[in-house]
Amino acid sequence: MIGTIAYIATVAYTTGMAGAAWQRGSTTLADGSAILQRDAARIFLVAICLIVLGAVAAVLAIFTLGLAILAFFLFTLYVFPSAIVGDRGVAESISESFRITLARFVPTLILGILIFVMRLLAGIIGGVLHIIPFLGPIVGGILVQIVISYVTLAIVGEYVNLRAAGAIPPAPATPGGPTV
Repeated sequence: MIGTIAYIATVAYTTGMAGAAWQRGSTTLADGSAILQRDAARIFLVAICLIVLGAVAAVLAIFTLGLAILAFFLFTLYVFPSAIVGDRGVAESISESFRITLARFVPTLILGILIFVMRLLAGIIGGVLHIIPFLGPIVGGILVQIVISYVTLAIVGEYVNLRAAGAIPPAPATPGGPTV
């Protein structure tokens, strides 16, 4: 439980810093702290929704030969950037991530494959480093965190570029009341 909370905080922190880096050209640790102080409740609500969606995808993976997990990963790739950098609400950030993935499926799929390969290689190297007493696990953990931070920077960069280009599809119009 504590590890999950720490992971969510780390992702939010690095996403906030990545957003500042892409928007201003530089960042400080204060950018990550400001995000956590300002949006902690919303970030954790987004994370809870993602955990629930992930659990549903895990159950569906049994019947879809794992494709539900792949779809979950790809369609929720932009949720944290949307919530943190885009300042969207919980449902809006999830919806926006789905719309981006649908509109740009091939680039998102390529990005997802690259992320998978990078994390896999970092995990393997980190695992091999564990055989070195004391220093191995520390260096392996640092390597994995560097990869995760780089991946976060890449995802946020793609999100910021899509927003700047106006390439994010708008939300579908909700039917309103009668107009006069």
